[in-house]
Amino acid sequence: DLWELYAKGPKFPSKANFGEWWILWRRVAPGLDLAKSERLFNDAHLWLLPETSPKSGQRLSGQAEMMQMLAALEKLSATQKESVGAAFLKNPKKFGTWLPLGRLGSRSPFYGDDSTVVGPDVASQWVHTLLELDWKKSEGAAFAATLMARMTGDTNRDLELGLREQLAERLKEEKSAVSWREMVLRPTNLSEKDASKMLGEALPVGLRLD
Repeated sequence: DLWELYAKGPKFPSKANFGEWWILWRRVAPGLDLAKSERLFNDAHLWLLPETSPKSGQRLSGQAEMMQMLAALEKLSATQKESVGAAFLKNPKKFGTWLPLGRLGSRSPFYGDDSTVVGPDVASQWVHTLLELDWKKSEGAAFAATLMARMTGDTNRDLELGLREQLAERLKEEKSAVSWREMVLRPTNLSEKDASKMLGEALPVGLRLD
């Protein structure tokens, strides 16, 4: 029912309303089928950077919220996720938090299958980038790195042990949550608190993600 509204767009397309528009689609993004996910991707991803923004048609805004929405489209291909991640890394300060990169490179998506996970080589590069940051000045960087290095027990998805141990040590030094260190060293389930952090908001009362 909600999807029927998508083609109409915001009735009053102001910058603030576009922000709310992308938040709306971020909240339902993981559950959309592939065709709808790709429609959102095709409509939005070129608008993330000035150099790729279309020169004609309706002007889209709300890039920070748009980025979070695209990162939540878990059924996109690994190649599509890599392209969004590359756009993110060209101007990370523009997007306000590093969490979208963590979700794009997550080892264990909620809805996408294994074929949608970006390769360990790409995720490893992204983790190295995050390890070079001052986490006290980089919103969401620690948890983003955790999501990308989270151990699944699947050797095709997991990052190499040395990098995960390096990240675990950094998380300890930064006094990050103990559960984050555990996630990169052994297969574990996300706590309700960590799931809410990944989603960007608290879960509705009574809803659980197992």
